[in-house]
Amino acid sequence: MRDVNPKEWLALGEDLAPKLKDFDIINPHNFPSYIWAYYVKLRLGERSSAIIWYCHEPLRILYREITDPKGFRFYSKYNNPELKTIDMKAVSQIDHIVCNSRFTANNVEKIFNRAASVCHPGINMVETQDCDRKNFRMVTRIYREKNVERIINAMVLIRETRPDIYENCSFEIVGEGADEGRLKTLVKDIGISNIKFCGFIPDKELPAFYAGAKAIVYIPLDEPFGLVPLEAMFHKTPVIASNQGGIPEKVINGVTGILIDPVVIEVLTDAMQRIYDNPQLANELGTAGRTRVLERFTVDSFINKLEKKFFSLSGVK
Repeated sequence: MRDVNPKEWLALGEDLAPKLKDFDIINPHNFPSYIWAYYVKLRLGERSSAIIWYCHEPLRILYREITDPKGFRFYSKYNNPELKTIDMKAVSQIDHIVCNSRFTANNVEKIFNRAASVCHPGINMVETQDCDRKNFRMVTRIYREKNVERIINAMVLIRETRPDIYENCSFEIVGEGADEGRLKTLVKDIGISNIKFCGFIPDKELPAFYAGAKAIVYIPLDEPFGLVPLEAMFHKTPVIASNQGGIPEKVINGVTGILIDPVVIEVLTDAMQRIYDNPQLANELGTAGRTRVLERFTVDSFINKLEKKFFSLSGVK
């Protein structure tokens, strides 16, 4: 956030205005693109295209009292009244807001006092062969709000209470991030031998990683949506997921996955034991998960729904 420069945004809006004046719809996504669109609208006035913001989430650090009321996300203190004023003003002038989840839409409505509709994203589907599902796995950026440390704590408990699982299953973590070094040190200090940090792997290798998991564990704190559960479900892999944020909008507890309180270690270990002890349950969850993705969360279905919503909101035909 050190590079915030509203004067540059204004200049960019001036530059973009003549390039965008003949479009029917302007569709910004992440910060600060919707602020650029706002400056385009100021420049063009009544000649401006309809601006429809696809909001993945409001800028968290400006609205922590709404986006992180329990202090889960570990952000450092940040106060920029000028940026917050600009952000509020820009959103007030956007014509329509579409969000990636009802959770995000609720936050938008609380922060900006604006109605927001919902269009869930979809995923690209890449088939792969079934693999031996031996280990529990996680795909994530390794930051504190992704809650990876709970996995380490869970494996400590499993070592004590279910040594058979501890000895027969590893926990493999794909991803990188600022918290990686601290967590690797923690794993070493407490002597957990079956957690493996796999680092970054290319997208082309992810399908096999998903398909070879006994379950994918995905327990971030107040995640607005998150594609990882959908990608796992497509490969018939059961999901153990957080019951917070937008995740319950795609994972149906007991049907396509197991939803848990992400801060309670015991419910995580219980869910892992259920998957380990009951292969039939794991298969049923995985099969139902794939069906749900194919029915509701493909890229094609997302594009079709979003296009219809754009036309409906803007009046463009």
